Amino acid sequence: MHDSFVGLYLGLAFSMLLVYLLMVVNFQSWTEPFIIITALPCALAGIVWMLFITGTTLSVPALMGAIMCMGSSDGQ
Repeated sequence: MHDSFVGLYLGLAFSMLLVYLLMVVNFQSWTEPFIIITALPCALAGIVWMLFITGTTLSVPALMGAIMCMGSSDGQ
């Protein structure tokens, strides 16, 4: 279980990095995507808050959803 969580946390960090690099290519700038990517902590706070409100434990499906949220929240 510990190895699964470590792998998913690394996947979450890697997904944020890939989204940033993809936006660098799209915007052809290093600063504009950095400004946009500052919304990710708010998305993570929303994920944690909703897990708390619904009483859901931090599980593998919850972390996979967080990884998908990182990709969709800034890829717009």
